[in-house]
Amino acid sequence: MRRTLALLVVLLGSSCAGPPGSPKPAEEHCFRLGGMLDSWVLHLRPDGTFSFYLLSHFAAQEGLTGFWRRAGSDGATLRCDRWSRVIVADPIRVCLGRDWEKQVPHIRTALATFLRDRAAAESFSRDELEAVGTWEEDRPPGKVTVLPILSLEDRVPRAAVEKVLESIDRYGRGEDPREVHVRFHRHRSVEFMEWLDWSGYRDPIPLAEMRAQVERLGPGESAEDVWMRMGREQLEKDLEQRDGLRFILKPRPDR
Repeated sequence: MRRTLALLVVLLGSSCAGPPGSPKPAEEHCFRLGGMLDSWVLHLRPDGTFSFYLLSHFAAQEGLTGFWRRAGSDGATLRCDRWSRVIVADPIRVCLGRDWEKQVPHIRTALATFLRDRAAAESFSRDELEAVGTWEEDRPPGKVTVLPILSLEDRVPRAAVEKVLESIDRYGRGEDPREVHVRFHRHRSVEFMEWLDWSGYRDPIPLAEMRAQVERLGPGESAEDVWMRMGREQLEKDLEQRDGLRFILKPRPDR
């Protein structure tokens, strides 16, 4: 049986319903996060839609799509029904995915039971914690077991799990968890984007660290952990060159 994280259950090619009548931002932005083998591109369109693209050496695939709007003079809010903000309580990440309203009470009950059954324990192993609150989903040709809880450390203190419970109790009571926020920056003539919420694509890194990476760049270089601005023409060229695929960079009829 295959195991996977909740956010990674989302399949490439998924689209998201957006609020009708939302104001159009009337501007366009493209940002690229480069890797050694592949890269992600985020395209924010003037009509208020966005798309992620996964680019490898030989192919291009459209990933999640959704809607966006301006947030102040230097930021944007992205909304997609197929993601939700990740709960972060270092070293723990809780990924709720698109069915967050259903999974919040399920995971909270599972974690509370986990702590009650181990009342004397001051810390837990990664394996026992990541086995909490799982569920199965049908993903042809079979089923997958979704692991919503991830630990970045081999041992997890009890206090971190208790902090997760506190975060779950507040989840969804303020801003819509389907909305994540980004901010645009310019440093030493390099324009880049900062994730303010964990979206499932990359854990946010401190702004000071991103600026330090930018300062080390040479001419034409890119930083592997920084979403750097790219031109629309370059994006269109990159998409068309892979596998002979041609993407029309405008809203599809179903949006």
